[in-house]
Amino acid sequence: MQEILKRYHNVQNQIPQSAILTLVTKKQNMETILPLIELGHKHFAENYIQEAKEKWNNVSGVNLKLIGHLQSNKIKEALALFDEIHTIDRLDLAHKIHKIITPQTKTKVFYAQINIGCEEQKSGISPELFHEFFENCPLEISGIMCIPPDGFEPSPYFKQMVEIAESVKIKFGKSLKISMGMSSDFKTAIECGSNEVRVGSAIFGARI
Repeated sequence: MQEILKRYHNVQNQIPQSAILTLVTKKQNMETILPLIELGHKHFAENYIQEAKEKWNNVSGVNLKLIGHLQSNKIKEALALFDEIHTIDRLDLAHKIHKIITPQTKTKVFYAQINIGCEEQKSGISPELFHEFFENCPLEISGIMCIPPDGFEPSPYFKQMVEIAESVKIKFGKSLKISMGMSSDFKTAIECGSNEVRVGSAIFGARI
């Protein structure tokens, strides 16, 4: 655990106060996570709803985010568990969520997932269709997130995300947060203008 705390402080020291460090706790048990909560860390993310339910149902005082794919049949569970959902990847999903949410719904923040590399195997809204999505989305979109293609220099994709956010501000008058950058490229993402980075293995070690 001491090594994890050491890596945590090392990463935290590289994050400016203007950006959020979200810890990706997929496959990590609560014995590993609790010391970080006790340190005062608030932002955590999970990929899978069932795993998140088993770990976080009785934990308070944190901001829990869904960063994995959201299936339509899991919407109610997700809305009851997560404070933020960062993977709104299509308009019909946004409409299904909008029909279910109430003032009592736990989830208050929604990010749109952009398929910034236009990869067939990845879900997300294509960059050229994002304005159309944003204009027709029934949810209030607070930010955008992406995962750049593997094996490519990420900075052009990160810069494109910033351009998308700037274009939305110009056209719609809405400022969007940008969540991009993971363990391997979070420093580059911050240099390009990321407001939030999602770090797991750089702190917890490689997943088995």
